[in-house]
Amino acid sequence: MSVARCFSHRRHGSNLYAFRGLAIFLLALTCQHRIGRLARAAGVSGRHQHAQLLFDAWDSAYGLSANVTAPPPAVRLPISLAAAAAAITAAPGDADVAVGAAGRVSVPAAPHLEDCARVTRRRMQAEQRGGSGPGAGGALGAPAWAQVKEGGEQGPLPPWIRGADEDNLALTRIAQTDLWLHQFHPNCSSSPPPSSSSSPPSSPVRFLVVEWKHPRGHGLGSQLHIMSAALSLAFFHGRVLVPAPGTFSHATHRDCSGPAYGSLACYFFPLTSSACQQLALSLWQQQQQHGPSHPVPPPDPGPALSELLQSDLPVVFFPGVTRFQAKMAKEASSAFHWGTPWLQRQVSTELLGRRFDGEERYLQVSWWRSQSLRFMLRWPSLYLCHLLNRARHDTYGYRVALRVAATQTALLTASDGAAAGAGGGDAVGLLDGGAEREPFIFRPIVSMHVRQGDKGHEMLLFSLASYVYLGHRLRLHVPNLKHVWLSTEMQTVVDEAVSRFQDWIFLFTKVQRQTGNKFFYSYEQSAGPGAVTAASFVNLLVASQCDFFIGALASNWNRLINELRLTNGRYRSGYLALNHAEW
Repeated sequence: MSVARCFSHRRHGSNLYAFRGLAIFLLALTCQHRIGRLARAAGVSGRHQHAQLLFDAWDSAYGLSANVTAPPPAVRLPISLAAAAAAITAAPGDADVAVGAAGRVSVPAAPHLEDCARVTRRRMQAEQRGGSGPGAGGALGAPAWAQVKEGGEQGPLPPWIRGADEDNLALTRIAQTDLWLHQFHPNCSSSPPPSSSSSPPSSPVRFLVVEWKHPRGHGLGSQLHIMSAALSLAFFHGRVLVPAPGTFSHATHRDCSGPAYGSLACYFFPLTSSACQQLALSLWQQQQQHGPSHPVPPPDPGPALSELLQSDLPVVFFPGVTRFQAKMAKEASSAFHWGTPWLQRQVSTELLGRRFDGEERYLQVSWWRSQSLRFMLRWPSLYLCHLLNRARHDTYGYRVALRVAATQTALLTASDGAAAGAGGGDAVGLLDGGAEREPFIFRPIVSMHVRQGDKGHEMLLFSLASYVYLGHRLRLHVPNLKHVWLSTEMQTVVDEAVSRFQDWIFLFTKVQRQTGNKFFYSYEQSAGPGAVTAASFVNLLVASQCDFFIGALASNWNRLINELRLTNGRYRSGYLALNHAEW
């Protein structure tokens, strides 16, 4: 073999070894990539399994699947589910999902849900009179939060108001305290004096009894605003407002039973005490025996109406607050003993490129409506609390579970729940960090209430694109804003939101919505008793907890959302309106 051929052979051999090495390297790299991808897929799969476990456990723990009025005290999961939890919990020291005795699994408190039985019990206790002390105003003392201390300093003030004073309308806490003390009069517990056949009854407490308007001519938002005007009339004429029992047609279904039937108290805490309501109805029955069935309210606002309300009659009965009486909110509020707190509100509005300050008339009525509606809707009832839990869990509960599973830790502290679970051995801790902790929602978030349908008879309707346009303007100042709480009665709006605006994450309740332009009242009847009302109140409370708000203020419901925000710690975050000046 020649030298040339020898060198040529070695050269070809070295190339062969080089190609084989490169092939082995590429094969190893490919295998490593596949193994990594499979591992990541396994990790994602495990996280989804963990999230599904948490989601199902929360559903069972808070009684969301069954139609119950109170959640069970503990969660008992099948052994197979417990084994799955143990398999998923691989991190050392991880206490998020731990298997206890008898197949019971401890899970973190759901940050987006409330222990309704516990928080409702706390709130009921906070509204009980008892004992004595300054500011009691009678034999039964006011709650500790409403008592006046030595030197004139008031207590911690209403526990249903969140945020600093600067985060709410001026004097919100003072106004809420005064409204509660007025409506929960201490002398209502006294029995009415016996009345003779020749003289009408008398009482140390005077009442205004008002029927709710029929929903055929007034939507739910309009009804609440009208009752707000009635509260204004009652408060500024020294009368306790008592809504006539059984006249709130939105609560005449089987889920509103007992005293809550036909009452706003089916959804929210009562407007007055049961003692005041019983006294008012007893006096009214006695009063009917000594004259006309009831004095008829005058057809126009003015001295005649004020004279009737200022009379010595124990009970004045309104068969229905008319539109003119809604205007009385402004007239009565001129006698505020709080001064003119609405003047402290600085409002600048931009509409169609024009910027102007809010008028005093609007500010005055808006301030009172915000205060009266905050008091009327201060806390959800046990029934509405369960509805809120179910809606939050169905809407974004799985996404919350994914976040908990991904981080291997609860979003919010569950120390109270752990302490509660410790007392019962292996009982699961369900309790949240306190009655006044707002349930978790993804933030920052903007609320959009898109009102369409038959509202076109009253105002100019706006497309969803108009709302999203304002959302993009808001994004210029809040770049990480991507979540939207969308409330609407129209299914077409929801479909458009999901299919067209994919750069936003829309959260919305899973309920039957309207198709076509039928009247809203007809839609309510077709959806079933109480279904639309329940969904409306759920959306209202969640929307009032969002960071920002975009709406059309010619709609009563849009105004209602904003009025609740102004006394819910969102005063300084403002809102964007499409037709602010129209109403």
